[in-house]
Amino acid sequence: MLISRFLGVSLSSQINGMLRPILVMIVIFSALIGVDRFHSIMPVPGIIEWLIFILSAGATGIVTSLSFYSGLSGDQRRSMIRRVQAAITTAESS
Repeated sequence: MLISRFLGVSLSSQINGMLRPILVMIVIFSALIGVDRFHSIMPVPGIIEWLIFILSAGATGIVTSLSFYSGLSGDQRRSMIRRVQAAITTAESS
């Protein structure tokens, strides 16, 4: 709140900015509860369990990226895409 006073950002603006990330978190958390219940119903032994673990770890990276991206506003998304494109261009040129 000290920083918002310094920057002149209202409390209502801060609360509005928190809504989208909170909603995304609730959706992801609810989905993970459903996946956990599904996994509890289907005990799978051996190598298949390891395969499910590896796929779940990969899915975690994808879901984390999507949740980060969907938690941003349109302006923030465009800015992020420009930064990634600039980083890729810089990496390719060196």
